[in-house]
Amino acid sequence: MGLKNYIKDNIYVCIDDMRYVKNNKFFSYFIHVFMDQEKKNHLFSKEIKTTARHYYPRVLGFEQDPPVNPTVGDTYYSKAQATGAWKGRDLALAKYTEQGWHVWNDAIDGIVYYKPLESFCRLDKERQEIVKANPEHIRDIEWWNSMFAPEVVFGSSTLYRQAYLFLKQLPGFENAVDC
Repeated sequence: MGLKNYIKDNIYVCIDDMRYVKNNKFFSYFIHVFMDQEKKNHLFSKEIKTTARHYYPRVLGFEQDPPVNPTVGDTYYSKAQATGAWKGRDLALAKYTEQGWHVWNDAIDGIVYYKPLESFCRLDKERQEIVKANPEHIRDIEWWNSMFAPEVVFGSSTLYRQAYLFLKQLPGFENAVDC
């Protein structure tokens, strides 16, 4: 499978050497970048890997004040100068439990699924804002199952198609087109 025009005209990308291990939830492949469609002028290669190791928290918002009527399981990021139950816990992850708010410094790998953006994100503490996470670093089990579960890969899709869809999520490949 190939993609073209991901950097500029006459740049071609080829996907090959796929390794898929469904029991370990591991998938990798190489992308090769060429200066010509005949694949004679090789620029570079890179291995792309993904796996599922964690369940990242589903975060509902980035707030200064805790919500008035939270539901058990609701999770938020607290802003600087947080108030109420979050006071003194600035730029932290807060989850409402039966015992009240449980606040900790950050999520696994710093990544969460941020509901307002419907995307995996992280908190940039320096800029104090939510930013999208690099898809190459996402290790979420639900995300894995939506992209690479055996019933997806060997059902209505193919491993190459799923690799293509994953690749198009990576920075720089958003506007790639088939060749």
